[in-house]
Amino acid sequence: MFFAVNHLAYFLTTSLLLDLVTKSEYKRIVIVSSGMHLRVDKMDFDILQGKTEYELYKNYAHSKLANVMFSYKLSRLLKSNGITVNCLHPGLINTNLNPQRAQHIVDRALLVEKGIISTMRLVTSSELEGVTGKYFTSDGTEVESSSASYDLDDQERLWELSEDYIGIIFLR
Repeated sequence: MFFAVNHLAYFLTTSLLLDLVTKSEYKRIVIVSSGMHLRVDKMDFDILQGKTEYELYKNYAHSKLANVMFSYKLSRLLKSNGITVNCLHPGLINTNLNPQRAQHIVDRALLVEKGIISTMRLVTSSELEGVTGKYFTSDGTEVESSSASYDLDDQERLWELSEDYIGIIFLR
């Protein structure tokens, strides 16, 4: 489920909107990921494809690693078109998507109105014009993502798997 919502939806939506982005004054794509991707040492494609026993946090972390890997490959493919692609961990946001979250976690979460600031900065900041293929934290700091996210073979495999699932060839 996480793979479909957190990654395949981004992949499909990006493919459908790319012509508009190309024609736009603001040629930026921002992928919202999560620091949870740092918990994955190596992409396990069996987890993405539902071939393993479901584990909430492991599945979520893999879907968020897929976000980062997608953004890196997409940034390389679009760089010559002047379109920038970056991703970020927006911080812990109180979205109410998980009503069973422990209260101590909810208490630390940002309101959506505050949590969106880091994403909007990537979309609009003139300081980031031309910056592409980077990962940012919730405070806007550019940092290295997980070592697994830089695996070019896994990025390619993820891309091909994503194309297979949504049934289109995207940027080949």
